[in-house]
Amino acid sequence: MSHASESFGRYWDGFNRDKKAVNGIGDEAFTGIEQRSSDKVVVKTGFRISNLTVDVFATGSNFSGTDDVRTVESSQLFSDVKSGAESLAKTLADNIDEIMLAR
Repeated sequence: MSHASESFGRYWDGFNRDKKAVNGIGDEAFTGIEQRSSDKVVVKTGFRISNLTVDVFATGSNFSGTDDVRTVESSQLFSDVKSGAESLAKTLADNIDEIMLAR
C-alpha cells in the first residue's frame, strides 16, 4: 500500500492545474482542472483507497440556447462540474466493495 500512496501522491504533485485536496473521499483525494476555456471545463477528481486508484472526469459546456448552438461563458460552470466530479468520486469510493464484487 505504501507504493500506491507514494505513486498517487507523485502523480498529483505533477498535476499543476489548480490541484486541491478533497476530504471525505477514500484514503486521499484531489480535484484539478484538466481543461478550461471560456465555454468548456473538464475536471478530474482522483482518489485512492488502499492500493486502488480511481480517476473521475466530468465535462461541462454552456450553450446559448439558440439554434446556432454558440457557447456562452459562465462563472458557475467550473463550480458545477467540480461538484459533479467530486460527487461521483464520493459515491464510487463509498460503494467500492460492491462495485468490485460485481465484476
